[in-house]
Amino acid sequence: MGLEMIDLIKEVREEHGVPVNMRIGVHTGSVLSGLIGLRKWQFDIWSNDTTIANHMESAGKPGTVHITEKTKECLGNSFEYQEYKEYQEMEDQVILDSGLETFLIKTKEPARPLNMKEKLRSVNVPTITEGEEDKSDIIGRQFSNDSGIGSNETLPRSTRSVMIQEEPEVRTYERVNTGRRSSSAVPMRRTSVSGQTGRRSSTMFSRERSNSVWSEEDQPGKRRKSIMMDSSLKGFKNMMDNTETFMEDEIEQLPIRMQDRWFSLKKRQADGKKTEVRNSNTQINHVFLFFKSTKWYTEYLKEHDPLFKWYVLASFVILNGMGVILILTSFNTRPHVVLWILYMIIYTFLLVLIPCTWISFIWDQIIDPEFDLEHIEQPENRLIKAFYQASGAINTSFLYRNLIFVFIGVMTMLSSVLDLVITPCMLENPRNYTYRCAMAIMVFFMFLRIPNIFKTILCLLCLLFYWLIIFGFLGQDEELQNPKTFFSSESFGYEIWTSNPSDRYQSHFAFLCGVFFYFLILDRQNEYIHLLDYQWKRQLKDDQAKARSTKLVNKMLLQNILPQHVADVYLSNNREAGKLFSESYQNVAVMFASLPNYIDFFSEADEKKPLNILHEIISKFDQLMYEVQFDRIEKIKIVGSTFMAACGLISGRKSSIDYENEEEAFTKGQNARTMTKFAAAMMRSLQEMDYEKFELKSVPDFKLRIGICAGKVIAGVVGAQKPLYDIWGDTVNIAARMDYTGDKGKIHIPKATAHELMNLDNEGNEIEETGEHPLLDPWINCNYRGDIKVKGKGIMTTYYVDLTEDNYLVENN
Repeated sequence: MGLEMIDLIKEVREEHGVPVNMRIGVHTGSVLSGLIGLRKWQFDIWSNDTTIANHMESAGKPGTVHITEKTKECLGNSFEYQEYKEYQEMEDQVILDSGLETFLIKTKEPARPLNMKEKLRSVNVPTITEGEEDKSDIIGRQFSNDSGIGSNETLPRSTRSVMIQEEPEVRTYERVNTGRRSSSAVPMRRTSVSGQTGRRSSTMFSRERSNSVWSEEDQPGKRRKSIMMDSSLKGFKNMMDNTETFMEDEIEQLPIRMQDRWFSLKKRQADGKKTEVRNSNTQINHVFLFFKSTKWYTEYLKEHDPLFKWYVLASFVILNGMGVILILTSFNTRPHVVLWILYMIIYTFLLVLIPCTWISFIWDQIIDPEFDLEHIEQPENRLIKAFYQASGAINTSFLYRNLIFVFIGVMTMLSSVLDLVITPCMLENPRNYTYRCAMAIMVFFMFLRIPNIFKTILCLLCLLFYWLIIFGFLGQDEELQNPKTFFSSESFGYEIWTSNPSDRYQSHFAFLCGVFFYFLILDRQNEYIHLLDYQWKRQLKDDQAKARSTKLVNKMLLQNILPQHVADVYLSNNREAGKLFSESYQNVAVMFASLPNYIDFFSEADEKKPLNILHEIISKFDQLMYEVQFDRIEKIKIVGSTFMAACGLISGRKSSIDYENEEEAFTKGQNARTMTKFAAAMMRSLQEMDYEKFELKSVPDFKLRIGICAGKVIAGVVGAQKPLYDIWGDTVNIAARMDYTGDKGKIHIPKATAHELMNLDNEGNEIEETGEHPLLDPWINCNYRGDIKVKGKGIMTTYYVDLTEDNYLVENN
C-alpha cells in the first residue's frame, strides 16, 4: 500500500507539475485502539510502537518506505532492502533509543510487464494473502517525539468496524512468531475497495514501479483509469442482473395467489436453507379473515373508507332494479302494498344518504382539484354545510358505516319477500321473488370494507329467512296460500332439478345459495387483499420509521464527525458530487493541548487503563464545549494524546479564496481570548480528575502543555471513505510548534498572539480602540519567555499566558 501511495503521488507530480513527494514509515508492534471522547469521534491507535512508526516517517527518505527490522522480519524476502545508514546516519532520538535497525525498501523489477488483459483479470481476484493483509493493517499516524503531535497531518489508516460505547473498546495487538498479529479482541479486517472480491489489489502495482518500462499507450495513469472503469462497468452489470433476480424472487414470494388465502406463507426453501419471507401473510387469520393482532384489526377497521359513497350509490342502483321488477309485476298481479311501503322507506333513506356521502367529495374537487391545499374551507350555505359535515362524519366513522350497512341490508331483504308472509299469494311468477332475493344478497356484498365475517353472518341470516319462507315454515295461515306451494308452481331453471313437480321450490333456494357462495368467494378474495395491503402499509411505515431513525442516527454521527454547517452541506441534496468543500478564515485561534509522556506512565500490564483514562480526560474537555462561553470553539481532532481545537470557524465560507475585504464576526484577539479561557478551563478540569476508580499503582500528575496561535487558516473536508474536517495553514503549524516547544502546565503563544491578547500593536505599543479593531476588555496578561528556535521557523519570540495558582487567567481592565 505504501508503494502504491508513492506511485500515486508520482503521477500527481508528473500530471500537475507540483513538487510533492511522500515519506512513509512502517513499524510492527502492539497498539491500543478505540474511540475516545464525547464529540468528534475518530478511531485511533496509541502505543510506543505507534510513536516509533511516526518517527520512522519523519526520519525517512522522500519517495521511499522506511521500515524497522521487526517489519522486515514479517515481510521476509518479498522486497529488496537498503540499510538506512547507507542513505544517511540516523539522527532521530526516539528511533535511536529504541535500538532498532531501519531499512529502506527497494522495489523489484518484474520479469515482464503485464498486458492490459492480465491486469484487468488480476484486479478481480484477491492479490493479498491473508498473512499479507493482516500485516498491512498496522499503519501509524503523525505524533511528536513525546506527545503525539508533530504536524496537523495524518497518515491514511485502515478501515475497521468499531462499537460506539460509553467506555472505549480497546484492542491490543501483538506480533507473533509467524509474522502475523493476534488480537485480544475480535480481529478486524480491511474493507473492500476494488473488484468483486473485496480485496485491495496492491500487490500487482507494488511490483511495477519506477524500474518498469511502460509503453506510451500504457502509462500508469491510463492503466489505473482503464482498470477502474472496466471494473466499475462489470460491477454495474452484476448489480443490474442481481436487481432483476431480486425483483423476480420478491414478486414470486408475494402471497396473492388463491391458495395463499388459506395457508400461511411462513418460510420458503432457498439453497437448502429455510428463510423467513418478508412479504408473508402470517399476520392474517385465513379462516375468519382478520388480523391475529387485535390492535392491528381495530386500527384497520377504524381506517377512513373513501369508497363508502360508491357502496351507497351501488345499493341505490340495485334498489332501482328491484323497483323495476315491482313495477312490471304490479300491473298483472296484486299491488304488493307491503313491499312498496318497505321499498319507499329504504329508497327515501338512500336519497338522503347519497348527498351525505358525496357532498364532501364534490366540494373538495371543486375547491381543490389538484389537492394542493392543506385546509379547505367549508361551504357557507347551511344545507350544503350540513351535508358536508355529515359526509365527513360518515366516511370517517366505523360505527356510522356499519349501522348504515345493517339498515340498508335488512330493509332490502325485507322488501323482497315480506308480503308472502303477510298477504295472500295471488297468481304470479315465483321467479320475480327469487330475483329480488338475489339482488338483496348482492347489496350485502357491495360494501367491500365491511368485515367479511360480519357480512357472512348477515347473509346467512338472510338465507335462513328465505329458507323458512320458501320451504313453507312461514306464512302457513289458513287464509294464505302456502309459500311452499307457490314456489313449487314453477322451477327456477331447467326441469332437471327434480322429477317431482311438488319439489320445484328447492330450485329457488338452490339458486340463492349459488349466488351467495359466488359473492362470498369474491368478497373473501377482496377482503384478503385489503388485509394484505394494510399489513404491507404497516410494514412500510415501520420501515420508514426505521429509515428515519437510521437517517437521524447517521445525521447525529455525521454531525459528531463534522461541524454542524459542514454536515448540513453533505446532507443536502443540492450538493455536487465530488466537489471540494473548503473555507477560508483570517481570524481563527488554533490550540494544541498535549499530555507529554502520557503512554510512558503506564506499564504493559495496565492493558486498557491508558485508553480508559484518556477517554475520561477527553470527555471532560468535551463537556466544557457545551458551556455557552465556549460555544464558538470547534473540536478538530485527537492526535495521540493531543487535543486540537479552533475558535472562529463559522459557516458560510464555502470557498478557499481569501476573504481579506470581508469582516468576520470576531477579531483575532477575541477568538484568542476565548481559546485561552478554554485552555485554562481544560487545565482546571484535568486537576479535578479522580484517578482512584482506575486502581492505579500510583496517582499520575498529568499536566497539559498548550500551544495557541491566531491567524489565517483554510478549513475543509478531506477523504472519500472517511471524511475528516481539518484545518491547514501556517497558523496551525505555529500552534503545533508552540505546544511542542512549550512547558508542562503552561500556555505557550507567539509574539503576535500575545500582542492581540494585551491590546498591543506589532511593535508592542498600546493601541486605541476603533470600530474596525475593538479592544479586549478585560485584556489578558502575558509574560515574555524569550527567543527560541522553532522547527521550520527559525528564531521566534514567544510568551507564556499569565495564570494564577488555580489556573485562572490574570486579566486587566
